[in-house]
Amino acid sequence: MRRDLQEGRHWNPESLAALHNAKESARFVPLDHLPAGRYRATLGMNGQIAFFFVVDRSSAHYLRLKSSKAQTLSSLGIQTAD
Repeated sequence: MRRDLQEGRHWNPESLAALHNAKESARFVPLDHLPAGRYRATLGMNGQIAFFFVVDRSSAHYLRLKSSKAQTLSSLGIQTAD
């Protein structure tokens, strides 16, 4: 599945809703091509959650988000964490 990468790697509620799989209560977010490096992801829900991840080699990447509770994800942002 190929979807256009969101401008600036920021997703709003509407774009995140389109990526939601209700059967699995999960989202599969295409991040497109990421160069090797360290990144920070920020999830907007009832407040914000941030985490870091490392890309070892430059290629296309995806982020799978799954929750054990029904959560409304209001935003997602990915940025470099140099």
